[in-house]
Amino acid sequence: MKKIILYLIAAFALTNCAATTGINSKTGLGSLFTDIKEPVSNSAASTGSKRGEACSTNILGLVAVGDSSIIAARVNGGITKVATVDSTYLNVLALFGKYCTIVTGE
Repeated sequence: MKKIILYLIAAFALTNCAATTGINSKTGLGSLFTDIKEPVSNSAASTGSKRGEACSTNILGLVAVGDSSIIAARVNGGITKVATVDSTYLNVLALFGKYCTIVTGE
């Protein structure tokens, strides 16, 4: 019985570490699968004609790489005036996580 409890605690700890990409989601993360898009900011009535995206990934909670900043997304889309900022979260079995910032504007 003690071994089972120890295994459950270890599994819970490992999945929480792996799920850190997108941890600030307003809707929460699913433990098996998450694929959501949420608004961050809206400073204009329209979205603009240009779109930029910047992403970060997390693998097993051991390796996290990428630049998902608003500035990186703005540069990637060639945007000088930001209209909206959205974010997307993808999490698969707490083994792989991806967080993206999506910026629209002119």
